Amino acid sequence: MSSDAGAEAAVRDIRRKTRKQYSAEEKIRIVLSGLRGEDSIAELCRRSGCGVLLDVNNLYVNQLNNGSDALAAMHAIAPGSVAEIHLAGHLVAPHCVVDTHGDRVAEPVWALYQAALERYAPAPTLIEWDTDIPPLEVLLGEARRARALQAEACCV
Repeated sequence: MSSDAGAEAAVRDIRRKTRKQYSAEEKIRIVLSGLRGEDSIAELCRRSGCGVLLDVNNLYVNQLNNGSDALAAMHAIAPGSVAEIHLAGHLVAPHCVVDTHGDRVAEPVWALYQAALERYAPAPTLIEWDTDIPPLEVLLGEARRARALQAEACCV
């Protein structure tokens, strides 16, 4: 099945299955089993009108683990279609990088976030931290940095 035909089938499936308002993430989960890759997801969002939850750390981890281009993946998604941005920390293991949500946001992820804001701001941002929870001040520091970058992107 071509990417176009797959996206069209996915849009029909979303329209059929969604009688209430679902989040972008829920809509994508409904049909994601038949789609792969950023282009398919971008096309699905374009045709269905649902927004994307842009996980910047995940894009970075995928780039390190499988050589995908995080910026190209971001640019496959049209401006105005990102509903929310997620940031997180990751673990650099000997043979791969794991999106653990258990550390501070890494500098390269902050740089990608800045690029995302240039393309998609304003967009709400969530810093995910699920393991090895630090003191509150560390979490607040990460939030302050995200807010500062948002302010820069929205006021330039």
